[in-house]
Amino acid sequence: MLDQHLPPCGYSTVHQLGPAELNLVNDHIHASFYRRIQDAHPDFFRSAAFPDGGLSSYHTWSHVIEHSSLWRKQSRVLSKSFADMFLSSEFIAGLRSNFGYFEISDEEGFGFPNFVWRLVRPYEQSDVGPVHRDSWFWNLNESFPKPAFSFKRIKVWIAINCEKGKSGLSLEPFSQLRSDIRFHRIFDGSIYKPVIDTENSGIVNLILVSTEPGQSILFHDDLLHAGALNMGNETRVSMEFTMLVRVES
Repeated sequence: MLDQHLPPCGYSTVHQLGPAELNLVNDHIHASFYRRIQDAHPDFFRSAAFPDGGLSSYHTWSHVIEHSSLWRKQSRVLSKSFADMFLSSEFIAGLRSNFGYFEISDEEGFGFPNFVWRLVRPYEQSDVGPVHRDSWFWNLNESFPKPAFSFKRIKVWIAINCEKGKSGLSLEPFSQLRSDIRFHRIFDGSIYKPVIDTENSGIVNLILVSTEPGQSILFHDDLLHAGALNMGNETRVSMEFTMLVRVES
């Protein structure tokens, strides 16, 4: 299905954080990152051995902490105070001017908009998720909170620390129109997750969208996408959220 707010290819890179907003988002992500390390590894955090070099160099010492369990999605949702602040940003104002009224989704059921940050270390395949459509998650998990009005979903992905051309988001243009993609579900203990059927689907042709820090990618709910393997020298940091755009019934 085509979306009148997005190009026929299914995604747009028009919107961008200004320098001040990029710095502000980066600061809040780092605060969330350090708070999590401090809570999980207080002795290490307080020790002289703690490498206070920021997230870009996280991959150089991630092996000394419990990485695999530390960064589940619930621990990467930015605070309500951040959400309240960011909803008044120029970036959000620009989205409202293009899309009209929308709310931000709260899949985790926290009671406030979910702005989620993500980190991907260089050459770590385990840090990137499989190919999927966001609509699959919503179709499988009817308990996700929804607004009272009719809506459509548009995902927003923003590069925060990203080496252009070496790391970022990969997607297949026009794939929101495909009907030959199949998937099955697995339960991870809290929600159902979709897994693409590689044997029962057509070939997926992903491309890396070249993005620099502050640049966003807005894309259709049915667009096939995945995090790209980080081929750079720094840990990639991004932020994402889902707009629930009001539509006339």
